[in-house]
Amino acid sequence: MDKSIALLNAEYKSGQISTLFEVIFDHICEQEVVDRHLLDLIGIACDLNNQIKQGVTSAMEATHA
Repeated sequence: MDKSIALLNAEYKSGQISTLFEVIFDHICEQEVVDRHLLDLIGIACDLNNQIKQGVTSAMEATHA
């Protein structure tokens, strides 16, 4: 995934990640033991969320510079 996510896509991507978190956490609440695959998905979602945050922060700093 490109590190420079366009601001127009940032809101859409963050919405997708929020949905992913919600589905994962709903599934985890139904289990007694957390599946390793779900932990991997949480890690991926966190990484993508951080990448979006960095892209938006960089774009905002460039706009205000």
